[in-house]
Amino acid sequence: MNSLVIFLLVLFTLNVFVIFLSRLLNWLVWMMAGVIFIISSPIVLVLTMNNVSRNVGDGFAAAVAGLTFGGLLIANAIILFIVAIFVRKKENKLV
Repeated sequence: MNSLVIFLLVLFTLNVFVIFLSRLLNWLVWMMAGVIFIISSPIVLVLTMNNVSRNVGDGFAAAVAGLTFGGLLIANAIILFIVAIFVRKKENKLV
């Protein structure tokens, strides 16, 4: 449970960082962040499953933890892509 809270805090911090960067730049920051989160989700999945299976010794718990963390990253990336689409449409209407 503690690892989930730490993971959510890190994810929240990364999202705040993306928001501050996007104020300086354009919608491309949202797309790049989404791509980075999509690419890093399998890495997070494998590392989480490896660490949980070594510490707990249960494969089912490792799979659930890995899928939870990887799924949260993918959901976050999808939200970032949706925001990038809306920001891009907004910028096109202003021009």
